[in-house]
Amino acid sequence: MKFSRRNFLAASASVGAFSLVDSSFARDKHVADEELEKAAEKPVLRLKGINSPVIIQSIELLKKGKEHFVRVRSKDGAEGISVDDGRMDVLHPILNRLVIPYFIGKDARELEEHLFGVYRHESNYKLQGLALWCPVALVEFAILDMLGRMSGQSINELFGDGGLFEAVD
Repeated sequence: MKFSRRNFLAASASVGAFSLVDSSFARDKHVADEELEKAAEKPVLRLKGINSPVIIQSIELLKKGKEHFVRVRSKDGAEGISVDDGRMDVLHPILNRLVIPYFIGKDARELEEHLFGVYRHESNYKLQGLALWCPVALVEFAILDMLGRMSGQSINELFGDGGLFEAVD
């Protein structure tokens, strides 16, 4: 793109407009350390009515046309599904060999701990980045779908409102 006088004037006007923004917009809200510790102690997932273990029996990568799906099933027959973002054509070996084996036999209610566990399992930390986290996210979303169906909650409701932060006007 050529840099003309018209482009220069447009860019200058844009920069000048930012100077009109209220300075309170950029101020940080201070949160006390005690409040952060209190929030960190709360469970991430709010699993209403799921009191007994939800053991993951199987995780499958399914394909229909060009679309990939991951289906998670528990020992008691509950299931959840997630949809791929288009990377499984390349990343399916990582999902099948390194991610799925970790989750089999685990309690789905302890999902947060499993995200740390799968990272360390079989030296998966050496694959950090999209190559590892896209397959992990597919399994995570399928597990969240399963837990949501079991508890009758949307994924949003599973995470709940921590109440720590207030809305900014």
